[in-house]
Amino acid sequence: RDTLLAKKTGENTYHFDVVLQGENETVFFDV
Repeated sequence: RDTLLAKKTGENTYHFDVVLQGENETVFFDV
């Protein structure tokens, strides 16, 4: 699922968006 993966945007940088509602809602895990 794309919402679980950060995208590499630089040599040492990753980017991810947290979507709170809708079709692309980010999945959260409570461990």
